[in-house]
Amino acid sequence: MKRAYYGANEKELISEIRYGLGNTHVIYCDGYGFDVKSENAEECNKVRERFKDLMLEQAVQRRDSNALEHINKTQKKALKLVAIETGAALTCLGLSYASPTLAKILRYISAGVAALAIENAISYIQGIFDKRDLKKYELFLEAREEIERFSNDPWLFEATSLRSLDITNLDKCSLRELRIILRNLEVVRDYSRFTKSEILRTSEDEKDQVKKSL
Repeated sequence: MKRAYYGANEKELISEIRYGLGNTHVIYCDGYGFDVKSENAEECNKVRERFKDLMLEQAVQRRDSNALEHINKTQKKALKLVAIETGAALTCLGLSYASPTLAKILRYISAGVAALAIENAISYIQGIFDKRDLKKYELFLEAREEIERFSNDPWLFEATSLRSLDITNLDKCSLRELRIILRNLEVVRDYSRFTKSEILRTSEDEKDQVKKSL
């Protein structure tokens, strides 16, 4: 995950895993990273699976936490402060024109309060992105097993920039792309019930129906 959430230790949350030749580079949410070297492919795969399982476990913990509730509270507080601080900044600015002797001081105060309003506005906007990220993880965790099951089907990633998807590269997948993958999954799931010959026969039957309707 890109960022730590309320109640979690960013020093323990894995942000990203990068793969090299016989090497696995692990990066945490606080920016700290380290390399795990492996002597052979089998050992390397075991290391990667271990960190992959850990990332999955952390994603489930975040889903089951009160992270969304905290984001909503933070946004509500930020929105109120933005309204109060914007009003105060405009009031000070207006008074600076009415009182030439205090103009400089009032304009400094207005600028400082406006800066606080901008900071809280950024906090509110960040909450929007955090909620989108939570939604993306929630949808992925619900469909993870089926995505892994049909991961070798190229149609699953049609109309996206991805060629594979698991917990280690989920941050590179947008919420929009994940929703496309989930729609593709429905098609792939339906077609998986048929053999190749049955699919081809169905296609031919559809063509005959179109010809008859002309």
